[in-house]
Amino acid sequence: MLRKLHYPNDRHAIAAVIACAVLLAILVVMWLAVATNTALLSQQLDDNETTLRQLTEEANHLWKQIGDVTSPAQMKHRMQVAGFGPPTEMQYLLIPTATVQVSTTPVTSSKNASATPEERGQP
Repeated sequence: MLRKLHYPNDRHAIAAVIACAVLLAILVVMWLAVATNTALLSQQLDDNETTLRQLTEEANHLWKQIGDVTSPAQMKHRMQVAGFGPPTEMQYLLIPTATVQVSTTPVTSSKNASATPEERGQP
């Protein structure tokens, strides 16, 4: 035969079942939140990698263009178009050197002329 449970024990059993159900629901919600967050971060990482790849390709393309423009053949062609070329004549400019005379007499200002060496800061 089935045994009849006492009234207080039934209340505890129902409370325990409800508590377990609530705990299980919280765990499911937390797991879904973590899974959603992981999926969003994975998608953002993929987007960032795509952007990085595009920027790298653009930078490589720009470096190729810079290399093409600054290549010696292009520089020589632009130089010739602008009218520059090898020198046809050479001229030298001679600058006479200046002589410097050294004076051995000390020059004093009129302000310190009458001052003693101690006042001028000399020992």
